[in-house]
Amino acid sequence: MNNIDVSSEFLAVVLYQHDAPRVMKLTAAEAVAPSIRLGEADYLDSGAGDWLGFYDWLRNHQGEVIGVQQWVDETSTFPFSTRFDGVEANVKHGVLRIFFGQSREVDEGNSCDQDFGSNRLLFTGESVALTFHAPYLIAER
Repeated sequence: MNNIDVSSEFLAVVLYQHDAPRVMKLTAAEAVAPSIRLGEADYLDSGAGDWLGFYDWLRNHQGEVIGVQQWVDETSTFPFSTRFDGVEANVKHGVLRIFFGQSREVDEGNSCDQDFGSNRLLFTGESVALTFHAPYLIAER
């Protein structure tokens, strides 16, 4: 799975302005907590709820997860004006493509999960975190 630890049903993807996105495991309790500690920082819930929109796990032609695509329903909830490393943002359509490494070779036909739920936005300083529910990714390992 492209060096991504997906051994938890809940994941957080942390976006940084000057560093690559990081994928971190969450417990079920963390997935719903008003604040969570990720790495060395405390992230606070944005108040946008647990529905940001649908999301798709971006896969390459070998089926490896190389990123996630977030369809943001309410574009005012996400700081589209901030540039994050490894993120391609389409403000007009409310779409974020978050890549976990250098690969951008997406197999579109194998990357349309339309997942939803436990999808939150959290803030701290200059970075943000998005949470995702992804139990089936464990089965793919």
